Amino acid sequence: MAEYAGLVVLAALVLSALVATGIPAQLGSGVGAQICKVFGGADCGTSPQAQPLAGKGNQNGGGQNGTPADGQPNDRRGNERDARDSRRGRHGGDENTDKGTPGQQTPTNPLGDPVDGTTVPEPDPPAWNPPDKGAGKYNSESAGFSDYGFKFAVEAAANAVAGTWPHASSNLLHYLANDGKPLQQDVNQMLKDEKGFRDAVAQDRDNLGATAVEEAKKRGAKGPITFPVNTAWKGGTFQNKDWFYAVGSYQYNQTGQVTVYPPDTPGGKWRYEVKTHVNFRDQYNWDHGKATNFGPITVTDDDMASLHRKGLAQEYSMYGRSDEETTKGEAP
Repeated sequence: MAEYAGLVVLAALVLSALVATGIPAQLGSGVGAQICKVFGGADCGTSPQAQPLAGKGNQNGGGQNGTPADGQPNDRRGNERDARDSRRGRHGGDENTDKGTPGQQTPTNPLGDPVDGTTVPEPDPPAWNPPDKGAGKYNSESAGFSDYGFKFAVEAAANAVAGTWPHASSNLLHYLANDGKPLQQDVNQMLKDEKGFRDAVAQDRDNLGATAVEEAKKRGAKGPITFPVNTAWKGGTFQNKDWFYAVGSYQYNQTGQVTVYPPDTPGGKWRYEVKTHVNFRDQYNWDHGKATNFGPITVTDDDMASLHRKGLAQEYSMYGRSDEETTKGEAP
């Protein structure tokens, strides 16, 4: 779940500039005129209350029966909405595009049935579903000039922080791109940047090794024995600012194998070798009820979420997979 307190502050700064030029109350010169130029239409300079850019039941332009406000049958805004609706069709209509990812049933035991030797096929991760419902139905509300101005401000903020928070910027820009396609995340970089995540994964591997040794003893293993590994999804929250603003809270699991070696000499120690990948999942959406004040305006997470409902941005799923990591250890 993405949480963007820092980016929202910067968006507020840019939005203040928009307010100063007449956005959202009225489009005029400066930035307002630029926004109007970007999105087109014959109604530049009129208030959003008088002439919204898009609305429910009027998906192909500003006039009735799909006729644009300027009387032209195929204006650019109508074409853009047609393209957006086509993308929505590929994702299953108006419903949120994030439907989770398929996979095996969640395992009750992270260790599967062992085989003799040192290699087993790696299992697929368990099925994953988003932990919450997101902002609501995509493109279910009207969007006016003020909404386009707000999106413009947030996009400017996202670009402004790209050098400091590259992953946060990239994820936010993908949301504003209004595509809805899943976006791959760099799990190797997450593990490098976030000590808490890295330590939790390492502790999981040690626990898997120790558990596998106990199981191998119960089975009376006389030679190397290997267990497939497939853990349940486990949650965490980033402390690294870039990843916190890019993701916030997240879920991960590990898939791979653990091989147990009996003692080389009687009374010696058992050894284990864990080889796993870290699989990452999260939904990009905005929390309800959070806000940031800047001068005369307030920017809320609800404002950000509303861009999804107004068809100007789109929630999406985030996924990733790390390189294989190996952990070795001993047990009595």
